[in-house]
Amino acid sequence: MSLTRILTEMTYRSEAGGLIYTFVITMDQYQNISVRDIRTPTGSLCSDTNLLPEFVLQDIETAICQMRNFNKQTSALSGVLSFNNVASEIVQFTTAFPDTNYRVVYDVPEFLSVRTSNKSTTGFTVETDITFTGDIGFDVFIDQPSDVYGTETFSAETTKSVAFTVPLPHADYRVFFSTEEFMAIRAINKTVNGFDIDVDITYTGDIGYDVFINDTSATLSFVAETSKQVLFPRPLFCGAYRVAVSVEDFIAVKVVDKTQDGFTIEVDVTYTGDIGYEVFV
Repeated sequence: MSLTRILTEMTYRSEAGGLIYTFVITMDQYQNISVRDIRTPTGSLCSDTNLLPEFVLQDIETAICQMRNFNKQTSALSGVLSFNNVASEIVQFTTAFPDTNYRVVYDVPEFLSVRTSNKSTTGFTVETDITFTGDIGFDVFIDQPSDVYGTETFSAETTKSVAFTVPLPHADYRVFFSTEEFMAIRAINKTVNGFDIDVDITYTGDIGYDVFINDTSATLSFVAETSKQVLFPRPLFCGAYRVAVSVEDFIAVKVVDKTQDGFTIEVDVTYTGDIGYEVFV
């Protein structure tokens, strides 16, 4: 059983000065964006006399940004494989992927090792280290890299430390691993600055990791400060977003220097306390 996201569509309404325009943004399973069915106040855009004003073009750009951010951590293909006293099952894609640069993560209900082998544009093989009966869920990601990702090379070791270049807003993140060997891997000692990769054997080889985090909300702790900078673990697709703040004191707060990489929160007094934020695209 598998589920493939073939097409995602969102219909938008753009309005200014009493003029109403509508359009549809579509994204296929390979993250390709298209704009269709553009309607002007006088009908379809097919007529060569219908022009799109600048505010509509800006709204279309914002809508494309929203679509990309909405789907950035949604798997392109997901499903459940039923193993019946076997050690491998094959996943076949209904439509071939453009390349093999996809990542497969698993939901395993039992204590067993799972690996991905024979990756191709038309599918892959799921292998277990023992003969297994039961269900294993999977998700295939083909979008942009995760919030933090990389590869650690083990040399007769059981642990490796991963240090983030930029601290994450909180330690409530998920870590997925990829390896071609049968072994148990876990993430321990998670902090905003990094985590440790821990394996159950003395290992020589590479282990890839992907970190996923909700980077659109967090709480900032001010200590006698007037500003705090927020850096996204992974840049947004555009800077056209809104930031809502939550504070329990009577102080004025503003958001400045918004870019795809982050923003700064400023207060009008030297402040000690917490300020929460939520990013809306």
